[in-house]
Amino acid sequence: MWHVAISRGCVEGDVAETKTADSRQSVPMASQLVSLLTVWHAKSGQKTSGWVFPGERSGRNLALGQEGKPIDLRNLGQRKLKQAVRAAGFPWYGLYAFRRGLATHLNSLGDIVAAQSMLRHATPDTTEQFYAKLTAADKLRAIKFLESGQTASDWQSKRSLADEAEPPPKVHQGFCRSGDKLKREGRQQ
Repeated sequence: MWHVAISRGCVEGDVAETKTADSRQSVPMASQLVSLLTVWHAKSGQKTSGWVFPGERSGRNLALGQEGKPIDLRNLGQRKLKQAVRAAGFPWYGLYAFRRGLATHLNSLGDIVAAQSMLRHATPDTTEQFYAKLTAADKLRAIKFLESGQTASDWQSKRSLADEAEPPPKVHQGFCRSGDKLKREGRQQ
């Protein structure tokens, strides 16, 4: 499995240390992302140093012996991503929707600690309170629990066995992939 090592941060063009020491860590990458980055690496000359996605003026700074800055994600989001998402027929919720979607998805799988680690939060409380949202499937499970009259430990052990046998339908609040079709919020796969 590939990882990306986070060693510094960039907020609104200002490159500095990460917000906290805990933010400097390795984060695993999905194989789809690794494939895309491999293609990008080849197209960008297989650089061994500098930013993976340099800003438009970085070439001029390198000629002066300076590293330059990374691409401005907020600007890229507004210029390119927002239009692409809307052209595909989906609402634009901003770049943080990707982080919230990851937290929500991992939380719905029952792993808020994995979400906390991947988002590099100091505690799971931050992830749960500000990023992870309850999905329709989570709410349905809660209602079924209340209707069952069981204790939480009974329900959890039966749910774990049931999830291994046949996973419940996934309902996402953000974008999800089902085959090659993107589906909108709140629809079952």
